[in-house]
Amino acid sequence: MTETAMNFMEATRDTSPQELHKSSLKSIVYLFNEWATEEDCIVYKSWYHPDGSRYYSGERFIIYAQTPFGTIVDYRENEHWDLFQIPERATGPNLDLENALESLFKTLGQEH
Repeated sequence: MTETAMNFMEATRDTSPQELHKSSLKSIVYLFNEWATEEDCIVYKSWYHPDGSRYYSGERFIIYAQTPFGTIVDYRENEHWDLFQIPERATGPNLDLENALESLFKTLGQEH
C-alpha cells in the first residue's frame, strides 16, 4: 500500500461512510463546475441515455467531462442535479465500452 493511501486511511479512520460520500460529492461538484468554465473542456449533464431511456430507471443522471487529460463520466443521485451548475443536454454520451476497454489495454501495453 502506498504512503498516500496509508495516510488517507489514517486520516479517515474515524470518518463514517456517509461523511466520506458527502466530502467526495463536494469535490466532484467543484471539479465539474470548474471544468464547465474552461474553454478546452466539454462538460454537461443529462437525464437520458442516447436511446431515450432514463439512467438507472430514473434514479440517477449522468455527468460528463471531456478534459485535456481525459474523459470522466459519473452517475449521481437525482437530488444532486442542481448542485452541478453545468450545461444540460437532451441525452448523455454514446459510451462505447468495447473501444474504451481496447484503448485502456493498449495504454497498459496488454493484449486481451
